[in-house]
Amino acid sequence: EVFLVDYFKELFLKSASLPRILHSITTNALLIDEEWAKILAYSNVSLLCSIDSVIKSTYESIRRGGKFEDLLKNLDLINDANKKYDGNIQLHLMAVVMKRNYQELLLFPQFCKKFNFRTLIFDTLWPELLPDEDILSNSDINTLEYLRQVLNAVGEECKKYNIYFRCTFKSYLANHNGREKNSSDES
Repeated sequence: EVFLVDYFKELFLKSASLPRILHSITTNALLIDEEWAKILAYSNVSLLCSIDSVIKSTYESIRRGGKFEDLLKNLDLINDANKKYDGNIQLHLMAVVMKRNYQELLLFPQFCKKFNFRTLIFDTLWPELLPDEDILSNSDINTLEYLRQVLNAVGEECKKYNIYFRCTFKSYLANHNGREKNSSDES
């Protein structure tokens, strides 16, 4: 998280003075305050915001210590600064799909529309990081079929709102049927 680095503001301001540079920042957006929103609005910047849920309880269970209200407030600050200072902050949202959030995916396009995200990206969780949250490696046929259907619906919603949609694991879903659900899975 670059906004935690004490010298980042000085470094960013120096590089932002060069008009032909597009600055790409990946952030959880929790540390963007009014001052940063103004600085970003005056810069040529692309913000890739890591937001794994648009539901408060799920978001806070995934982003421990993060407050959903703070996220929403900061997204409002960014959008307000973009309007007020005629800025060009390009907002992109990336969500890591996991067991905790996969049934909420259809809620993302409306959230993206509300907060002016240009792009929605669904990425997969590295199974070795949190094996209990891995949605792909050990999924049953029903879960994978649900994902196929919901991703198509998300894609249609994004088209409706003119939001670019990409899912990094869509080809995996096309090529895997998952494991058969059996009686031992349900106990």
